[in-house]
Amino acid sequence: MNHAMVCYLVGWMLSVEGGILLLPMLTAVIYQEPIAFAYLAVSALCLVFSCLFTRCKPKNTRFYAREGFVTVSLCWIVLALTGALPFWLSGEIPLLCGRAF
Repeated sequence: MNHAMVCYLVGWMLSVEGGILLLPMLTAVIYQEPIAFAYLAVSALCLVFSCLFTRCKPKNTRFYAREGFVTVSLCWIVLALTGALPFWLSGEIPLLCGRAF
């Protein structure tokens, strides 16, 4: 399996996520909400990890179905975690989510 290519593509997805998280941060700044710092922190975190993952393009760019399945699965997991992280950092979602059940 081509791990370098999977990491490279997840890194690009993180850069898109980091850029998109700047929109709710801007909205929070306009409406003077305290969650703006959480959005900025997560956006910066996504962009830092994106730079680490996309630092160099893989030499082997062969991409088969196995890599595709792993990439899509990892992207969904990473998007869900990074999307929930601002709410967790701001305290909107408690640390223990046992109350949801």
